[in-house]
Order: sequence, then C-alpha cells, then structure tokens
Amino acid sequence: MQLAPITDEALLIAMKNGDESALEQIISRHEEAIIGYLYCRSRDLELSKDLCQETFLKLINKPPQKLSHQSLKPWLFRVSYNLFIDHTRTQKYCASDFTHQLTQASPLSEIALQQDYQLALKCLQELPDHLQETLRLRLCNEQSFREITTVQDIPIGTALWRVKTGLNQLRKLFLQKSEPKS
Repeated sequence: MQLAPITDEALLIAMKNGDESALEQIISRHEEAIIGYLYCRSRDLELSKDLCQETFLKLINKPPQKLSHQSLKPWLFRVSYNLFIDHTRTQKYCASDFTHQLTQASPLSEIALQQDYQLALKCLQELPDHLQETLRLRLCNEQSFREITTVQDIPIGTALWRVKTGLNQLRKLFLQKSEPKS
C-alpha cells in the first residue's frame, strides 16, 4: 500500500511550527519550477536563483494564512513575480544612474568610487561577525545561498536572513558615514 504524498498545506503547518525539514521539502518541491518561471522572464539564471531564494525568505518571514487547493505554488509564483517586478523597477533606476556615471567619468569620479568602496569595506568590518562572514561569502566571493549554507553549516533560511539583515545594516552604516559633516 502506497502512502499519500504530504500536501503543501501540511508542510506549511509543520514549517510554521518550527519543522525545518518541512521547509526543506517545500523548497525541494517548488524551487526548480520557480527558477524556471523567473528565468523565462529574466533570461538571467543567477538573478532567477536569487529571486527564488528571496521568495522562500518571504515564505519564512510571512507565510500565507490560507492556500488555494492546498497548494503553495500559486502563492510562491505570485511572490516571485512581484519580486521580479520590483527588481526590474530598481534596475531601470540603477542602470540609468550607472550610465550617467560612466558618461561623466573623470579622474575625480574614479577617486570618489574608490573612496566609497573603501568606506563600504570599513562599514562591513563593523557588522557582527556572523553577518560579516555571510556577506563576504555572498558579495565578495559571489557564492550562492546553497554554497553559503554548506560553508557555514546553517539552514538556508538563516543564510537568507543574514544577507538581508547584513545588507540593511551595511546600508545604514554607509549612509551615516558618507553624510557630509557640518
């Protein structure tokens, strides 16, 4: 006699109750489909993987209250779509800023960029060790979240949280230190 497969709804309830293996099952069940969906939109595999990880971070931080037809797939796809749209909007703004900076490139602007980089490194050193290490792996070594979980021996949710929290703290420190002093 064959056992019925565990529903997404049952896994979601178990995940909400702290069962890490339930989260891992949800990820393994839906990760490939979400990456494929995002790749069809972006044509960028690394971006697709990153947005997929952010989708699961949203699931961890604020899981849905109800599922349609006991499936997480519609909710996960909606979240990943919204993340893609947000990323696209941000990229348009950033790309135009970057293009503007390139056309205005001068020795002074190159020095300013180098100073910003040095300031960012100093700010990174002020973060707590666990956040600092995770950000170095992600930003400096360009490791995937899966690689980070292996290196640091932490769950994927922890890696996602550390990167998100670390970037937020790094941004605040950078802005504080780069403000002109009056």
